Amino acid sequence: MIGFVRDLFRLLGRHMRVLALYLGIFILFLVLVGGVVHFKMKNAEFCTNCHYMEPYVRHWKESKHADVTCVKCHDYGVGSLTLAAVRYWTGTFTTRPKGNVRDESCLSSGCHELRLLSGKSQFKKNITFDHTVHLEKVLRGEKLRCTSCHNQIVQYDESVSQGHMAVNDKACFVCHFKDAGQGEAITGCDACHGMPKTTVEHAGFKFDHAPYLKLNVQCKECHTKIVKGDGAVPESKCYSCHVERSRKDVTREQLHAIHVTDNGIDCFRCHSDIEHGNFQMVSSLDIQCEDCHVRQHNGPRQLYMGIGGRDTLDMPSAMFAAQVSCTGCHTHLTPQGEPLAHQAKKEAQRASCVTCHGEKYDLMFDNWLEGSKKVLADYATYLGAVKTTASGLRG
Repeated sequence: MIGFVRDLFRLLGRHMRVLALYLGIFILFLVLVGGVVHFKMKNAEFCTNCHYMEPYVRHWKESKHADVTCVKCHDYGVGSLTLAAVRYWTGTFTTRPKGNVRDESCLSSGCHELRLLSGKSQFKKNITFDHTVHLEKVLRGEKLRCTSCHNQIVQYDESVSQGHMAVNDKACFVCHFKDAGQGEAITGCDACHGMPKTTVEHAGFKFDHAPYLKLNVQCKECHTKIVKGDGAVPESKCYSCHVERSRKDVTREQLHAIHVTDNGIDCFRCHSDIEHGNFQMVSSLDIQCEDCHVRQHNGPRQLYMGIGGRDTLDMPSAMFAAQVSCTGCHTHLTPQGEPLAHQAKKEAQRASCVTCHGEKYDLMFDNWLEGSKKVLADYATYLGAVKTTASGLRG
């Protein structure tokens, strides 16, 4: 073994000049290639040498970033680009290029360095957006990046945008509506739309939101369906990238930290679509009057339950304690109810007492009527005295 090593060094010594020459030529070749690549990669046409980059370059030319070189945003050095070229020439490339644009590139000097200080901006016709909230705060357990909204999927959807790195609002819908209730948004409607200030027209009628907002009527009471889709993540989406890894091995927060925060993976590489719009309004027959109007029977109900009194203990009726419902006594259907309602109503009947308690128990009905009349008379006297005193104070 020692002899072999000695012979090898002797051989290298004899041909050292030739080896040094070849090594120098190889290093010079790498320097020249690196210089050419460094010069060429500042021109977007260099990227089109790989055929699958053509749509990316085309959308870049049509965007507001057309005067910005690719490497200004994309973190590619000479080495990585050279390696990518070798992979392309050898046929080992992937048709899913990973354009990882870091926030530092977006917020660098001469680009969008003042974006976080500019406050709220207008997105579309009636939606406000605050970059500071989305980039500096942790929302739903996630730390977002610029590309979380300005994502690459836009380039494949002609109906969404023609611009390179433009906002795909479907990314907004995943965060705002996934796992939200029917007709609701995680952040509330006013977080994006604000409070409606204009009068709108619906089904031939003009509608002003203001008086209903004062009553705290929720948007979902009328706008019953505002999303389509649920943004679910099928297990098959995981297997498109991972062969033997289960998402059950990590928490939701860890998944988003790895995919969104660290690697800038687009939401729709994993989540199914969610659409947002005013897809369905409430039907007139679906409206529950008590959603807006206080129930007219609240007073009698509280009296029956023995609650709601001031400076007194709760005193539920014995009938209530026995779990007798209102219709247990109010059994007689009158032909007409209130003068303006023109609807039938149920009145209490003496016969109802006898049905449950036996003969002569209907006398309780008379006692209740007399007792109620006395209470009302006493109340009228007390109310009259209060009004007289109040009038004297005003005079």
